[in-house]
Amino acid sequence: MEAFVDQVLQARRNHQTFRRRKVDIDRRPDLAERFGIHDAPTIVVVDGDRVARRIEGRVGVDVLRSELADWLR
Repeated sequence: MEAFVDQVLQARRNHQTFRRRKVDIDRRPDLAERFGIHDAPTIVVVDGDRVARRIEGRVGVDVLRSELADWLR
């Protein structure tokens, strides 16, 4: 999934738009609970103080591009 996210961000020159945090949910079950993560991989887009988008499971570049479109230039 990381490679697909990189591909989407690089194509749109959006690496500075996103601050990515990779969380090991086994080591940080508190964060998994806080953000409602039940399966890995899960991408959570936090915009301001709220969860704005959740992408669960393995998805392709087209789905990522579509799901992140609101934040891409």
